[in-house]
Amino acid sequence: MVTARPPTIGRETFMPYLRPPYFRAEVLLAGLRDTLTAGRPDPDWVTTDPPVFLIGCGRSGTTILGQLLGRHPAIDHRHEPYAAWAAIDPRTDFLHAYTATAGRALLDRGDATARERRRFATILRPAPGRRLLEKTPINALRVGYLQALAPGATFVHLVRDGVEVSRSIAAVAAHTVRYAGRGSFNRWWGVEDAKWRCLTRDAAVAGHPAADGLTDDLQRGAYEWLVSLGEVDRHRRELDGHLVEVRYDQLTA
Repeated sequence: MVTARPPTIGRETFMPYLRPPYFRAEVLLAGLRDTLTAGRPDPDWVTTDPPVFLIGCGRSGTTILGQLLGRHPAIDHRHEPYAAWAAIDPRTDFLHAYTATAGRALLDRGDATARERRRFATILRPAPGRRLLEKTPINALRVGYLQALAPGATFVHLVRDGVEVSRSIAAVAAHTVRYAGRGSFNRWWGVEDAKWRCLTRDAAVAGHPAADGLTDDLQRGAYEWLVSLGEVDRHRRELDGHLVEVRYDQLTA
């Protein structure tokens, strides 16, 4: 006789219901810093000690490079502060994880208003005496926007072989979980493919090749890699003197 076992209660039994309030709380806490400094003079650190943005297509090694640079005592390293960015500008929520606002993958200089500049300066203000190193790979698609937020910023661009990047993206994208009230949440493409929709829409508007016919995650990853490189190239001339490029093989060597 086979005795039926009671269903196992695992982590994913509760996590779909915990994710929405957790993400909302992250944004509220990030925005609280701006609220507490409202009415005070805008901090001048953005112009006196401009930040460094570590960019590059995701899965290019930006995490390890950020950790290495962040060990310097004069660096305030912020690792992928997605909630802070959502508090600065809800449009940056390309995963559709934090807000109900339609996200954007590509943002340019004209998308930055005085409000975003002020919130950036307060929410991502570095610790006293230290320089901000902000590491968010998707910011490779937002170079003009970041230049408007922080004129004089330095960009460290990490470049990895496209095949390796695509395979790594596909491996991450193989994992999907549930997000209560919103459907599925893919570790790479966000809520119900939100990132892919944002990327293909914005890339087409910016003049990149259409993504028609790309279906699997390996192809999608390759497309994201190409658009990331193309966006950095588009701003290369105006970044003269403020762009440092590193290849992944040089870093690992």
